[in-house]
Amino acid sequence: LTGDGLASTKTAGFLYGTNLPDLTLTLTDNISVGLNYTYKIAVTNRGKTTSTATTLAFTDNGNPVETVSIPALAASASQEITLNWSGSGKAGSHDFMFEIDPTNTLKEYSEDNNRLTISEEVPLLFYNLEVEPIIWPANSDIIIITRLINNQNSIAPLTLNLSITHDSTGTAIFQRTRVEELPAFGSKALNDHFNTGVTPAGEYTLAQDVASEGATLHKEIDVLIETTKTISATLQLLPVKIPSGTDAEVELTMTLKNIGNVALEDETVVIEVVNKESQDSVKAEQLLFTVPLGQEITIKKAIALNLEEGQYEIRLKYLENVIVSAELMATAAIKPEKTIAVRPRVLIMNLQIPGSAESIVFLTNLLQSAEIQHEVAQGILESYFQFHKGHANINIVLGNTLGRKWRDELKERVWRGEGLIFIVSNPINVPDMVDWLGVNVSPQTGKEKTQTVVEILPNELIGGGQVELMGKNRLLLEKKSDDVVIVGQTQKEKQSVITYRKYGSGHILVIATPAAPLAYKSGGEMIAQLLVNAVNLFSGDIYTISTLTRVLPVEISLSNEGTEEKNLLVKEILPYGVEGYDYSPALEDTGEENEIQWNIKVPGGATENISYWLKLPDQAGNYEVKTEIHDGETKLEEVSLNVDVSQAVLSRIMDTVVELEALDVSGHDANQIRRAKICLENIRGRSVASLADHLQNLHDAIQAVESIGNVTGANVSALRLKAGDIMVIMGRRLYEEIKQWGSSRLTPFTGLITAD
Repeated sequence: LTGDGLASTKTAGFLYGTNLPDLTLTLTDNISVGLNYTYKIAVTNRGKTTSTATTLAFTDNGNPVETVSIPALAASASQEITLNWSGSGKAGSHDFMFEIDPTNTLKEYSEDNNRLTISEEVPLLFYNLEVEPIIWPANSDIIIITRLINNQNSIAPLTLNLSITHDSTGTAIFQRTRVEELPAFGSKALNDHFNTGVTPAGEYTLAQDVASEGATLHKEIDVLIETTKTISATLQLLPVKIPSGTDAEVELTMTLKNIGNVALEDETVVIEVVNKESQDSVKAEQLLFTVPLGQEITIKKAIALNLEEGQYEIRLKYLENVIVSAELMATAAIKPEKTIAVRPRVLIMNLQIPGSAESIVFLTNLLQSAEIQHEVAQGILESYFQFHKGHANINIVLGNTLGRKWRDELKERVWRGEGLIFIVSNPINVPDMVDWLGVNVSPQTGKEKTQTVVEILPNELIGGGQVELMGKNRLLLEKKSDDVVIVGQTQKEKQSVITYRKYGSGHILVIATPAAPLAYKSGGEMIAQLLVNAVNLFSGDIYTISTLTRVLPVEISLSNEGTEEKNLLVKEILPYGVEGYDYSPALEDTGEENEIQWNIKVPGGATENISYWLKLPDQAGNYEVKTEIHDGETKLEEVSLNVDVSQAVLSRIMDTVVELEALDVSGHDANQIRRAKICLENIRGRSVASLADHLQNLHDAIQAVESIGNVTGANVSALRLKAGDIMVIMGRRLYEEIKQWGSSRLTPFTGLITAD
């Protein structure tokens, strides 16, 4: 419409034949994996009426590939079709056509939208380069994957050059060349590994060329090595166990290594103490450190702690991450120690000499005040019985009513390491005893009997002084060995009355004064100190020098290093064959057989001891004797003692006999060796059926040791010790045989014990 220079236009459009269906094709997805291609095509009815069922044809360069049925579609309805095609063996150009209703049997509004075409170039060699992720932290392992498919009917030789290059500097941080061969229509997936280490942060290019028969394929991927601050660490604690409820100090030894890709300067690591059960942090401290790129440092730091009982973890945290941890235990402030308790153990053997009752009182009071463990055996039989118990390492003998075999045994036990204090009451001039005492005990005669003052000479046992006797001196000691030390002599006539010598590994102190043994008008305190000093000096380890069956004094000390009293349950676990006895304190009555345990109260800051004797079996082996310390249901500590039995007794006897036979000796020495062998073989062959057999075994063992000790033409010290071990064991077996009946069972054998 126009008028007065103005115009207005309207346009109307319409479709002709809108009552017809109209099928169209749309490519919704196109996927290729290697030489496998997938096409997703949507068939849509854009017309106004329902289409009838028809087909979709798929052709490759005009050649049929696949025909798919398409159902009737209502107006605006769609049907998606997935079509797969393999390019394997089909290298080259391909024009794909997808056509709906290819026979034109369906009357549609338009036929121009019934076709869809796609062109694909299928390679002779398929190649792909993959890496995930493309952002790399320091010290990360990267896997680079190369996928190859040979799409031809011949072998394909390949050369692959892979590199990672810094974009700014052009510096290659990784290069690798490899030669591969792909069989006809074959495929390979190749993996290359690269660790970023401490490579500087920045942008890099991952590139690879694949050369094959003059053609080169090239691919690149942009990657990024990101700035990474990170450290690795080791952590050691000393100690790893501290007492609970008290101030304690733990030293941390930390090794920090910079495994990132930048220098670390004035960085902070957090030391955190965490309760493992609750995961609560009970303490945290910061620590500044500086570590150059690729370097490591070691730092020691002590931290003060006062922790409740329990298990803890000390953690090192950097940038909120735990990099290392170590376990720490706060125990109930109990420090256990388990030992073979070698200390003076004295057996006083009272052979009932005149005045012995007063002497026993003097000795027991003295040893008790000096806190020296001791036992008293009254009479010859009781003394002989207790002598073989195997507990004492020092013997005090009052009197000299000793038979020859007993004297010889006492001599050999001193030679092995026991101490002897011999308080004589009568003259002694038998050669065998004089030989090892080092002195001859003779009666005083004439004016010498009037002497009542004894001078104590300075020596390793005691300083000088004087002692006044209660009565006149009756005996004197005459030196028969150069190594005898005069300890005491009469003031006027200078007659020896107290002597000391070392004999083998042991010690001997002989006291031949006064008329009433250990009775003094003045200076008695000096004699008392002499005896105490002698006991402490003579104390030796006679318990572990043998590795055969034996008895050992075990002591468990429980030290409470806290301030509160602890009620502890202590359990002793003995291995099979090992026995315990003479427990102190007495065992708890649990109603369970063979259960060894005590309930012990240990005040704060105090120490309580448990002691007992351990008897090892006559069987070779290593025996672990374990102690567990419990506080209620919690096991606080565990300590062990390991002891060895290297040989059974019969095996030791046989070995000793073989070694004796190998000695190159003659004359007197050969006779002594022959006697020793006979005695040992008697023990080995004897069937022990009575107490007399036990006694005979002991006497044979004593004779064997003495005979070996009489050899002068060869070094027999080791053999003498081996035979001495057998002697001690035979004495112990005699003791065990009669202990259930008492020493009176020895009465029929008194003559063997007391007479020459």
